[in-house]
Amino acid sequence: MKISSVVFLLSFSFWLPGASGQTATPSLRRAPEMSAWQVTYSSKVEVDPAHASSAKTSARIIKTNDIMLIEEWLADGSATKTWKYQGLIVVPIQDSYALKDPSFEPDAGPMFKTDFFELAWIQSKDFKGEVVKGKQKLWHFSQAERPGSYALDGTQIEAARAESEAWLDIETGLPVMARESIRYWTYEFLAPPDAQLVPPSVISDMVKLYLKYQDPTFLPR
Repeated sequence: MKISSVVFLLSFSFWLPGASGQTATPSLRRAPEMSAWQVTYSSKVEVDPAHASSAKTSARIIKTNDIMLIEEWLADGSATKTWKYQGLIVVPIQDSYALKDPSFEPDAGPMFKTDFFELAWIQSKDFKGEVVKGKQKLWHFSQAERPGSYALDGTQIEAARAESEAWLDIETGLPVMARESIRYWTYEFLAPPDAQLVPPSVISDMVKLYLKYQDPTFLPR
C-alpha cells in the first residue's frame, strides 16, 4: 500500500505545470500573481501614414494579484494607462477615465478571461503542434480569418477577426510571440514587482462609487 501511494504521487506530480518541464496540456496560462512583462510591436509592411502615429509600439504590464496596470506607448510618443481593478476596467478618455463593466460590455470580457488580452481568442482547437525556434520549444496556435456574424436585427453577435497566430513556451504556457494579420509582437518577462499596485485615488474613488450604486442593497437618500 505504501509503495502504491508513492507511485501515485510521482505520477500525479508529472502533470503539474513545470514539474516535468512541460505543462499538462497545450494552453495559455495566466501570469504569476506578482509579475511584469514588456510587449514590443512591429509590422511586416509599412503602416498607412494616416494611422501610423496612433499605432502601438510597446506596452508594459504589471500584475499584482488581482490588480493590473497596462501602460501603452504609441508611435507619436504619447502613452496611456489602463487599470484592471475590482472586477472593472478603467480606461483613459481624453483628460478623464471611463469604466468598463464586463457584466454589461462584452468587449471587456477578454480582459478577465486571460492576463494576455490580445490572445483571448486561443482555444484548444486552435493548437497546431510543437515547433522549435532557436533552442526554444513552443506550442503553436493559429486561427483563420473570421468574418463578423450578425443577428437578423443587425446586432453583431461575433466580431470579425484577422488571421492570428501565437507561440507559447512549452515549459510555462506563457506567450513568446504572436501575430494578427501583418502585426507582430513579442513578449519579454521582467523582474516581478516587489510591492502591491495601488491605483491613484481618482480611479479607486470612481470604482468605489460605481460599485456602491451597483449594490442591490444600496438605497439612495
